[in-house]
Amino acid sequence: MQGKPNDESHNRSVTDHLRASRDLDYVRADEMDAWMETYKYLQKEFYLFNAMWRFMNAEKMGTFFMDYSPIEGNPINRYLILDQVIVSKELLYDQGLRLDLQSVDIFDKLVATSSFRPRQFDWKTKKGASDHLPVVCQLIY
Repeated sequence: MQGKPNDESHNRSVTDHLRASRDLDYVRADEMDAWMETYKYLQKEFYLFNAMWRFMNAEKMGTFFMDYSPIEGNPINRYLILDQVIVSKELLYDQGLRLDLQSVDIFDKLVATSSFRPRQFDWKTKKGASDHLPVVCQLIY
């Protein structure tokens, strides 16, 4: 698999190679029933669910702030979703441990500046973050 070290939800490495979809219907693959032949079951396509898609079009929201000028006078200043929460259908539909989809969030409280950029980590105060904002979610049982 070829890809950049940091890929967004819509990049091929995530959608095609990892098969992480934003569509819950793709994740709800039919289970193998007692009458299905094994080779037919193995031919089915299975997908994972990427819970970070809901942030893709949000303004001033992301896990990484891109701030550079590849060409003089043409700055790129925007947020990217480079950190993903990707789960299998078992964490969405099973009766045991499950991902609470509404809990998936980008944690920007206390670690972001007033312009919503990640606050650089301060070794003296032990406050701040890396260049990425943390992603949080809650697993329930």
